[in-house]
Amino acid sequence: MNYPHPAVARVSSADVYFAPGVYARLKEDPAAMRAVLEAVRSVPGVREVFRAEELAGRPATKDPFRSAESLSYFGSRSGDLLIVPKPYWLLDWTPAGKERSYGTGHGTPYNYDQHVPVLFMGFGIKPGEYFGAATPADIAPTLAALCGITLSTRDGQVLAQAVSAARR
Repeated sequence: MNYPHPAVARVSSADVYFAPGVYARLKEDPAAMRAVLEAVRSVPGVREVFRAEELAGRPATKDPFRSAESLSYFGSRSGDLLIVPKPYWLLDWTPAGKERSYGTGHGTPYNYDQHVPVLFMGFGIKPGEYFGAATPADIAPTLAALCGITLSTRDGQVLAQAVSAARR
């Protein structure tokens, strides 16, 4: 099968987006798909690559990497392929010889990359340090509570220990 050149429309973070029609054709050509997946896995720093359909619908799995990637997968904006880097590798698509414009990321399924500090300060915030579990999904409900806004739906929780009772 002939594929357009370039076959990849763009790569953003860990997501690979193929040019229109390419991914559909790859799904119909198992040998070509296998070759693409093997080529991606052979790139230094790549631990695993998942196809979009492996992650859609958040399938039950015992694979912690597939589980983490499926929780991050959003069909209308995620790539056709999603790459998991090896531990302590930063996926960086800066061309060889050019200086990288950033030096960190928080998009991997590794424990060290999923534990980052959250700082709140200002009116309605109780001074102190809090070490309870929190996720990025908790930030919007917490800020909404501080502003007196009720969210119609939300994934996270108000980080109540850090918000004064008058603002909850």
